[in-house]
Amino acid sequence: LLALLTWFPWRSWAAVPSRRKGTVNNCSSEDRKIVILGTGRSGSTTILRLVNSLPNVTLSGEHFGALKDLRSFHTKLRRSRGMRGPAWVGAQRPPPSFACWVRSFYANDAGFKEIRYNDRESLDFLTFVFPRAKFVLNYRESIEDQLRSRRQAKGFVSARKDALEAETKALLDFHDYSRHRNRTFLLPLERFSLSTFDALFRFLGFPHCRTLKIPHLNPKGSYGGSPDDLRGRGLVECTTTTP
Repeated sequence: LLALLTWFPWRSWAAVPSRRKGTVNNCSSEDRKIVILGTGRSGSTTILRLVNSLPNVTLSGEHFGALKDLRSFHTKLRRSRGMRGPAWVGAQRPPPSFACWVRSFYANDAGFKEIRYNDRESLDFLTFVFPRAKFVLNYRESIEDQLRSRRQAKGFVSARKDALEAETKALLDFHDYSRHRNRTFLLPLERFSLSTFDALFRFLGFPHCRTLKIPHLNPKGSYGGSPDDLRGRGLVECTTTTP
């Protein structure tokens, strides 16, 4: 975060892209992203591979939850602006262009997938930054199986059962909130099927695409899959190239 503050172009912040509608280069809030949120060892990489098989869709992978640092940055700026006394004179406030600036990092992507935004504060921040995004909420119905898979995965930090339950509940609560119902799609690993992914494609605006095969990525604690699955061959068939 210190490096971010040192690098940040304070003087040019107001010059972040204009707000003309419908233009990604102008960081429009009309730009609709696809955000896959998982809970780790829950099948989110498989979802990423299938969604990236849709025509003209490229989602980026994980980024170590970097947006949490930006959320903290934004929150602390807001708090300092509300303080009183000589020590807080001239405190910076986050301008209206803050969300636009964050969105500009994803101007060339259709969205991303991440497994580190499973708390209310992070989810609220995502809806603030990406007000028109559609969220795919991925988890496992069997917490015990998920914990077992986490223990098998090399280099994966295993969570306590209560922590993993809390992460899953945060995603489900996010879906249950009435304002998000038309923007979220629940996709637990145990429900993976050709018909479920076809329903996901319709939710994302691709009713003309159907699932031919579900790849098995990162199996048995690994980080990989078969060559065909990794390349995404023969996974999705679409009748046209545009939704």
